[in-house]
Amino acid sequence: MEYEDILSSFKDGYLEELQTNYDFLDNNELKNFPFYKSLNYLGIKIINTGKLNTSSQFIVLITNNIENEYLDISNDITKSLKRIAAEHTDHNDKMGIEILKEIYPNLDLAKKPYYYITYDPKIFIDPNTFNHNGKTEVRKQYQNIKDNKNTLIKNNEKPIINPFSFLDFDSLIVKVDDKDFSYQMNEAKTCYENQLYLAACCTFSVCLETVLMLILEKHNLKVNDDSTMLNKIGETLRSEDIISKRANNRLLITYSVRNATSHTNKNKVIQNDCEWILKTIEFFIDEYLEN
Repeated sequence: MEYEDILSSFKDGYLEELQTNYDFLDNNELKNFPFYKSLNYLGIKIINTGKLNTSSQFIVLITNNIENEYLDISNDITKSLKRIAAEHTDHNDKMGIEILKEIYPNLDLAKKPYYYITYDPKIFIDPNTFNHNGKTEVRKQYQNIKDNKNTLIKNNEKPIINPFSFLDFDSLIVKVDDKDFSYQMNEAKTCYENQLYLAACCTFSVCLETVLMLILEKHNLKVNDDSTMLNKIGETLRSEDIISKRANNRLLITYSVRNATSHTNKNKVIQNDCEWILKTIEFFIDEYLEN
C-alpha cells in the first residue's frame, strides 16, 4: 500500500479546501488550523487489522511527528486486541484508538495537539477518498476553533487560549527533564517571543544538539568532542541503527537550514526556520528519547 500517496492526497485536499472556501481568513487566522501549521511535519500510520473488526479493516492515523508506516497485524491478532474489538463494537474510531494504544504503548495521543483517525473498510482506503477527507477535516477544525473561541475567527484576532499551539516550549522542557536543555530552551523561547529569530534559530540548534547527545547517552554511545555538530551526531546514530534513514535525512535538512540562516536577513524566512528546528526537536524527543 502506498501510504505516502494517501497522506499526500489528504494534505492536498486540506490545502485546497482552505484556499478555495476559507480564503476570507488572513495568514494569522490560518495558523489556528492545526494541520495548516504543521503540514510539513505530518506523518501517517496505516494498520491492517484483517478480520478483527467485522465492519472495518484499516486504521489510519495522521498527526504531527510520527514515522510513516504500514503495519499488517491481520495474522497476529492477540486476545487483548479481540477484547478491545468486543468492547467497542459500535464505535469504530474509539476502537481504533484503543488498538493503537495496544500496538504503540509509547504513542500518547493525549500529548498530541491534534490528530485525525479513522477506521474504515478497505474500499475507503484510497487517495481519492482521503483527498475528500482532508477537505472535511478543514470544516471540522474550523468549527472546533469557533467553539473554542466562542466567537467568529474573523472577530477575534487574539484568543485568550490557542487550542492548537504547535510551539509548545514548556511541554518539551518537561519531557526532556534536563538542566542544560531547560536553560537552552528558555533562552530560545525568549528570543523567539521577542522576534529575535536569528538568535532563536541558533539556540534551537543547540537545544537539538543537546537532545541528540542525550539520545547517545541513552544508548551508551559517545562522539568526539570535535564532532558534535548535528550532521556528525546524526551519522553516529544512524550507523548504530538507532535512528531511521528518514530521521537522519531530517537532521541533514535541519543542519542545512541552520547554516542558511547566517546568509539571510529576512525575518519571516528565519522564523519559519526556527519552527522547523523546533518541530525536529519534538520529533526526536518523541521518537527516540522518550521511547
